[in-house]
Amino acid sequence: MRYSLPNPRYGNNCIDANLPDLSGEPEDVAEIIALWDARKFILVVPSSVRRELKHPNTPAYVKKIALRMIYTLDVALTESEVQMIERMKKIIQGNAGPGKHHQDATHLVEAAKYGRYFITKDARLLAKADIVREMIPLHIVRPSKFLEAYHAHPERE
Repeated sequence: MRYSLPNPRYGNNCIDANLPDLSGEPEDVAEIIALWDARKFILVVPSSVRRELKHPNTPAYVKKIALRMIYTLDVALTESEVQMIERMKKIIQGNAGPGKHHQDATHLVEAAKYGRYFITKDARLLAKADIVREMIPLHIVRPSKFLEAYHAHPERE
């Protein structure tokens, strides 16, 4: 049987800073965190997301969940990664004015470097998922879609 998305049990799954926030899809987020706590798959916080999570306005409960996860370290970007971030920035921005697109583009390029999934509730990133997927090997999915992929694959013992 073929699956449209890869099995999240194998490989790294990166998260956006908004995933641990229980507003919007709280049941799905709670299930993802429970499955991660049971070590059913690996969740990774890209270093650019980790920096975002350390912001003083980030709710304490979000920090408590996310800052105990595995995270990547800041490393120097290659020239091709810098160029990809610039391309991603333009795609993400679309017709909108400049803003935090650089940060989101960095999250995506870093997530593609270290994982296969980027789990987010950011509607702007989700809307661009197919375009991004054509450029980098990354599945940008909402929590419910991630769980759908997880449950679609049988668990091996």
